[in-house]
Amino acid sequence: MFRFHLARLFLISVFMASSVRCWGISINGFATLENDRFSNDGSFVGDAFDFSGVGRSSDSRWGTLVSSNVFISAQHLHPAVGQSLTFYATNDSSGASVTRTVVSGQRIGSSDLWVGVLGEPVSSNIKAYSFATTAVSDFASFQLSPYYLENSYMVGRSPTAFTSLIDVAVGRNRLDFYAEDVAVGSTTDDAIVAIYDTVPLEVDHEAILQGGDSGAPLLVDVGGNLELVGINWFVGELVGGEDISGFSYLGNYHAAIEAIIDVNVVSVPEMETMAGLLGLCSLLVVMRRRQSIRV
Repeated sequence: MFRFHLARLFLISVFMASSVRCWGISINGFATLENDRFSNDGSFVGDAFDFSGVGRSSDSRWGTLVSSNVFISAQHLHPAVGQSLTFYATNDSSGASVTRTVVSGQRIGSSDLWVGVLGEPVSSNIKAYSFATTAVSDFASFQLSPYYLENSYMVGRSPTAFTSLIDVAVGRNRLDFYAEDVAVGSTTDDAIVAIYDTVPLEVDHEAILQGGDSGAPLLVDVGGNLELVGINWFVGELVGGEDISGFSYLGNYHAAIEAIIDVNVVSVPEMETMAGLLGLCSLLVVMRRRQSIRV
C-alpha cells in the first residue's frame, strides 16, 4: 500500500510504500466477531451480504470476481500468473471452497487496476459482483454519482492472526471526494477517497487501509446487494492532517473490463442442473440394466 500527502485537489508529495505500517486494515473499535469475516458470527458487519466472490491467494494477494472466471485486483500487488485464488462459499472456513489458477491477466490502461482470468470458472455458489459503470471525471460529477457519501464496505487484512486464505476483515467508511490525477509510483490516475474521521467518529467501524490491503475490494450496498466500486490503491494524508484511503474507480474502465469478460466468457452449470443431470444419468443406467435383464 502506497502512502503520500494529498491536498483535496492537489498532490503534495510522495512517500515510498516501505514507510507504511504492515499490519492489516485499521478499524476503529475493532472486534474480531464484528469485523473478521471468518469468525463466522452473526454480529459480523457484513453478515447480510455475500462475500464469497472475494478471493485470497496463499501469498496474501486479492482477487474479486466480476464473472465466473474473471477477477479484478491491483496492478502493483496482484496474484501472479500461475498462482491460485481460493474462494469460500460462506463465512465458515471449514465449509465449501473453490480454488482456481490464474492463467492470464492485464493492466487496464495506465490505471492501478489489473484484470485476471482463471483457468476454470468457479461454481455457481460463488458470487460474481456487478460493478460500477458510471463515468466520473471530477468532484462535481462524483457528487452526482450513486456513490458520493455512501457508507462503503472496506476490505483488508485482519489485525487478528489468520492464515492467508482466510485473512479477511471488513470495516466501513463514507466515500468523501474524488481526486484527479493522483500520482503514486508508476501510476497517475483519478481516485475515490475516504477520510478516516474518528473525532467525532463519522460511522461505526470507521476504517483506513494499511499495508497488504492493496487489491482488495471497495464494496457498496446497492439495493441489498454488494456492488464492486473500487480497488484498494493507496493510503495518504490531507494537508489538514486527516488520514485517507484511496481507491481505483472501476466506473471509468467498465467498457475495458466488460470486453475482457466477453472474450473469456464461459458457462457455469447450476448446481441444481448438475444434480439433475447426475440423477438422469443414474436413471439411464438403471433402465439399461433393467433392459439387459429383460433381454
